[in-house]
Amino acid sequence: MKKKEITYEVNKNGCWICNSHKLDNKGYPNCCRNGHPYHIHRWMYMKHHNIDSLSSDVVIRHACDVPSCINPKHLLRGSHYDNAQDRVKRGRSNSPIGVKSGQAKLTEKQVLEIRANTVDSCCKLGTQYNISNTVVHGIRTRKSWKHLK
Repeated sequence: MKKKEITYEVNKNGCWICNSHKLDNKGYPNCCRNGHPYHIHRWMYMKHHNIDSLSSDVVIRHACDVPSCINPKHLLRGSHYDNAQDRVKRGRSNSPIGVKSGQAKLTEKQVLEIRANTVDSCCKLGTQYNISNTVVHGIRTRKSWKHLK
């Protein structure tokens, strides 16, 4: 069976947008080479760097943040941790915050009460709200519950 040629269009940001292969549900084009399925960006990275294979713990990240881009100059080798950090830096972490986190012991109203209380100590407020004084300190210094003004 003849392998399908990979083709692309160059956009204004220099991305090579793959237009020859179907995208998966996350927006990545896939191909089959040497009997193995690949995300095309991973295949392009390997081809560009003369690498025969990459272990599953190696992630090929997009500097451009465009899943269908296959430009080797936009592709970076990294770890799953690096990829997760990219996601957070780009504001796509979707981590629930505040009362939506499922781990919150306080309501937003209680957090605002703690911040407004400049008289009582962290220890006293911790006892009052059944949380540690460290948590109270984090709330007061805005190291936690940052999304609240």
